[in-house]
Amino acid sequence: MVSPAACFFILLSLSQSTRAPLQVQVVCQTPVQPMQSAALAHLVYELQITNLGNKPVSLTKAVALGPKGAVLGALQGSDLTKAIVQAGSGGVDPQRIDPGRMSVLFVWLDLAPKELPAKLTHRLLFVRDGVQMAIEGVPVPVDLTKPIVLGPPLRGDRWLAGNGPSNDANHRRTRLCLDGQATIGQRFAIDYVQIGPDGESFAGDRFKNESYHCYGYDVLAVKDAKVVGVTDGLPLNTPGSFAVEITRETIAGNHVILDLGSGLFAAYAHLIPGSILVKVGDLVRAGQVLAKLGNTGNSSEPHLHFQVMNRPDFLASEGLPYAHHEIKVQSTSLANGKIVVQPKGKAIKVRKGMPLLDQLVAFPAVRRRS
Repeated sequence: MVSPAACFFILLSLSQSTRAPLQVQVVCQTPVQPMQSAALAHLVYELQITNLGNKPVSLTKAVALGPKGAVLGALQGSDLTKAIVQAGSGGVDPQRIDPGRMSVLFVWLDLAPKELPAKLTHRLLFVRDGVQMAIEGVPVPVDLTKPIVLGPPLRGDRWLAGNGPSNDANHRRTRLCLDGQATIGQRFAIDYVQIGPDGESFAGDRFKNESYHCYGYDVLAVKDAKVVGVTDGLPLNTPGSFAVEITRETIAGNHVILDLGSGLFAAYAHLIPGSILVKVGDLVRAGQVLAKLGNTGNSSEPHLHFQVMNRPDFLASEGLPYAHHEIKVQSTSLANGKIVVQPKGKAIKVRKGMPLLDQLVAFPAVRRRS
């Protein structure tokens, strides 16, 4: 039998040895379900990497592996630097993880649908004291269930998928710790802004909500559902400034949350005060008008924030992928360094998929319901 003092000496000796195993914990708490875009499937998740040792380590490469060790994606160099974020106030080198610190690696894999695995494993390469060391394993299950298919949340076309699905979009990186749990409720969220023929989201006075093309548009139920959350009465923002202090309670502005069934919920945020036509407990039909698009809460200009999540909470939830029955998407680019979006390329029809960051979206016609 080994005494407690001897056990401590063994652990201390191991931690000080350059040949000691890495004292690095790697976990994935993300529910991983494929997202489908025009031609590809995407696996989107986070790895939490915690240095439990007493020496700093640097992550130099991360590889995602499929069946029989097939490489599905790898991050190194500048791509790795952009994909990793240190928790709290990070240092100069985001790949360095000091003792007792944790970093989050944001992973985005682009795959052909036929390549989707039921499980991922990983190979992570670190440097400690100038010596390269590896962690092999870190299994991550993949839920191959098809995402829920929804109708359009809006009518018409020229809807820019602002902050839409991308590995470095603001929504993707908004990881918050609420009620003792770190989650990303906005992982697949989209801010829909309508773009005019000149590539601008407004015409006239940019400090008036009425100048924005999308202001006052009908917001639609994407599925037969039950209303489980409503907040109304928050005042309109002036574009570029907030009318109220932004808190957990006001961040979504006036909003509606629908229970879509099967543990899924849809959130519609930043609605015009007094425009919400439903109340908690109401049953709604797909295509039914819920409210009008506005500019309330954490919103710099009129737009619709839409997301699907696993709890009826805008922030304290995990954002999940979904699909539309059919949409058309078109790539965009910035022009002359201004916030002007010009269409480029031909529109692509997407069936049972989602738009990606800054694509222009055209929704199919939907029968009016009230």
